[in-house]
Parts: sequence; C-alpha cells; structure tokens
Amino acid sequence: MTRKGKENVNDSASLPSGVTMNDKNSLEGKNSEHQTGGVFIGEGTRISIPKGGLTIRMDSDGELIVDPVTVHVQFDTWPMWLQLGLEHLAEANRRHIAVLDTSPGLYPKEVGRSLEAEFKAGMQAIVAGGIAIDAFYAAVKERIDIPEKTKNAWRENRTARDRQIAEVMRLAFNMDSKGVVQVQQLLKEIMRFRGWAVHPSARSAEPVQHPELGVGVEWRFVAFGFQNAQSAVRVSLALIAQMLPRSRKKYAQLDEYCRAVSSRIHPLVSEWEGLYGELFSRSDASELRGKRPIAPNR
Repeated sequence: MTRKGKENVNDSASLPSGVTMNDKNSLEGKNSEHQTGGVFIGEGTRISIPKGGLTIRMDSDGELIVDPVTVHVQFDTWPMWLQLGLEHLAEANRRHIAVLDTSPGLYPKEVGRSLEAEFKAGMQAIVAGGIAIDAFYAAVKERIDIPEKTKNAWRENRTARDRQIAEVMRLAFNMDSKGVVQVQQLLKEIMRFRGWAVHPSARSAEPVQHPELGVGVEWRFVAFGFQNAQSAVRVSLALIAQMLPRSRKKYAQLDEYCRAVSSRIHPLVSEWEGLYGELFSRSDASELRGKRPIAPNR
C-alpha cells in the first residue's frame, strides 16, 4: 500500500510469525530418553537394533546388566504413494467421465470445471506414481553395493535421476537386456511428466487438440488427463510389483526386504485389476510390462 505523497517500499518477504515445522534433524534430538509411552509400531513399520544398541555387561558381583536398548524404526512410504496414486486416479476417472458427458458447446462452464478437476487429480496421480518409484529406489539403494566408480560417474556426469534409478534396478534385480531397456524408457517418461508437474512452465503455447472433445485446450489438460495418469500409475505399480520377486540372492538384505514387503503390494495390484483389468501379463515372466504416458505435441 502507499500513503498519499509518499511511497512505502518494502521488498522483503514476510512470513507469518510463530510458524515452525519440525524437520527430521530437529526431531532426532527428541530421542527415547524423553519418551514415556513406549514406541508405537504400526503396520508397515520395521524395528531394528543398531550396532551398539544392545549392551550386556557384568558388574563387580558377577551379575549381568542389560543397559537400556536403543531401537530404530523405519516406515516405507512407496506403498502410501502408490495408494495415493490409485485414489487420485479414481477421482481423475470420475471427472473424465463428467467431461465426456457434457457438451463444450452447450455447457462450457461445466466442461471447464470438469477439465480442471480432471487435471488436478491426474497431475497428483502422476506425481504420486513418480514419487513411489523414487521411494522404492531409495529403499533398494540402501541394501545393495553400488560401485564407487559408478557413483563417481553419476556425480561427474550429472547423470539424470531416471538413469540412476534404472542402473540401481539393473544391479539389484534379475533382468535381461530387454527388460533393462524397458525400465529405462518407462522411468524416463514418468520422470519427464513428474518434472512438468513440479517444475511448471509459465510460458504460453498454442492450444493442443483434446483427443475426445475435439477442441483446442491448454496442453496440460491433455498431458495430465485421466489417460496419461492411468498409464503413469500403471507403470509405477507394475514396475515395483514385478521387481520384488526378482531380487538378486547375492544381496541378502535386499532379498529379505523384498520378501517382507511383498504382502504390501498385493492389495494394490488387486485393487488396480478390480477397476482397470490386468496390470501386467503373467504369461511371460521374463518381460517387463507397462504402458508409457503419451506426451502431447507442444
């Protein structure tokens, strides 16, 4: 605001006072010695005792003393992101049906609202699918040996995220050369669409034709529509579901992990197939299946 005869210029951003967020580093200081109610272990949470977390010693009288035990807990987020992807996909589907049931010529406002709602749900489904893969990659990476030469090359060459993930999948899981190429292609597309969502461009562009309405629309209404969201969630879910039984036995921690979390993927696969049909073909176990989202011409 300005006052008469004098400008009031303030270029600094102002955030609400008293707003704080507990990040991982601040929370780690609140360790078990301050906890009085024990540790809650819910479904999907794993508990472990770190090195040095369990100490048994003998006192001067020969009595065994067990010091307080330190435990670590870990919760996998990739099943949550897959579930979120399915939920947003269902909403995108409902909104997509509403778009098709309404004439843009007779009811332009209704079509506009439905297109925007389909876009929002589809975008969130695509982003959720991409994050699910990222979270699964993080879990896998912690349980295998990545050669230092490979990690140095990633840093020096600024290797793209999708290529790093594909390489970790190749190291961790049994795949033939065809499967590796398929994974690379699918990951590249998923990460490209996710990038469009989380790093949006503000540039204007020519309209693209909506494949079903037959009218020109802003390109994002096609890129993040139900069809592409369905492909993205399918790729993410199918990729993880097909990787879990393929873990290389030489990585004992990974193999144990994959067997332990397999039960978390089965309900998600069943949910998909109950709504949209077969997720991937079981007839050819050597071939990875997935359908890439289709990018509009921009």
